[in-house]
Amino acid sequence: MNKLRKRHDFNVDVRKKGFVFAKCIMCETLTDLISKLGNNNNDVREYELKLRKQLLHQESYMSLYHIWKS
Repeated sequence: MNKLRKRHDFNVDVRKKGFVFAKCIMCETLTDLISKLGNNNNDVREYELKLRKQLLHQESYMSLYHIWKS
């Protein structure tokens, strides 16, 4: 999986057996940055905007997947 991720630049990581969902590496790093910086930093708004944009991007792909599936 690591070779595939490096070759195709995936931003998704597979979790351990028993977890239903994969995790998005970009979402986790942005969430960690937001929590570490706190609310007083000006960069938090930028990271929140990037996170919101990433989540909307994922939602659009999810809805496209469900449309194609049906």
